[in-house]
Amino acid sequence: MSPDPVVLEPEVIPPDVTRKAETQALAARYNSQADADLLMAKSVLVTTDDEYVVAGELRLRIDADRKKAEQIEELVTKPLWDHWKFLKGLFKPSIEKRTEACGILSRQRLVYDKKKQYEADQIHREHEEAARKEQARLDKLAEEKARRAEAKGDTERAEEIRQTVPQVPLPIPSAAPILPRVSGIAKQQYFHAKVTDLAALVTAVAAGEVPMEAILANEPWLNKTAGALKASMKYPGVQVWDEWKEKGTGR
Repeated sequence: MSPDPVVLEPEVIPPDVTRKAETQALAARYNSQADADLLMAKSVLVTTDDEYVVAGELRLRIDADRKKAEQIEELVTKPLWDHWKFLKGLFKPSIEKRTEACGILSRQRLVYDKKKQYEADQIHREHEEAARKEQARLDKLAEEKARRAEAKGDTERAEEIRQTVPQVPLPIPSAAPILPRVSGIAKQQYFHAKVTDLAALVTAVAAGEVPMEAILANEPWLNKTAGALKASMKYPGVQVWDEWKEKGTGR
């Protein structure tokens, strides 16, 4: 049951909530009252039935004042929040469209980066393949000469030929292509991870192969389940307990 709206005297709310001094004075008055309520609550001891009732009535009064303060807070701040949202709404389309435009341009540039890298890698692969073919040709020629020497009985010459085959150097791995630099823009590599097999991850954590930080306990779900199963909830590594709280009934 929602509380009835608070009816305020005209002078309670400053005519212009953006006036800092007036708003501070209003808040100070409520804070002062709250200080008194807190001191009063701390001084209460419940040792008899009568004190039990007094503490309950005091709680109801303080809770009502708290709700009143919340409503006043909302009345004071809502115009400011509404104005803030209005201003954000004015500039939001401009920001979002420019963010999208920058994303489009960045993707185009990164696609071009990848294309140039692919071309450089392709040239490297072609040079590497040519070097291997040349090495295979030299190895074949040397083997043919070595066999001719062996056919003549000159095994030492044959071994020398095999041991002195010229080696074709492989090309140096391709570096990142050199592209025109635009001052103010840099490219950075990011790595991401997502869980594709939760059971396998949990098993690895249990085995000590993956740090415990890789998984988090779903406490909202556990609390909800505890509310449903109550004391019958028996999960390994999970403690279930109950507590009593008072709440306002609105009556």
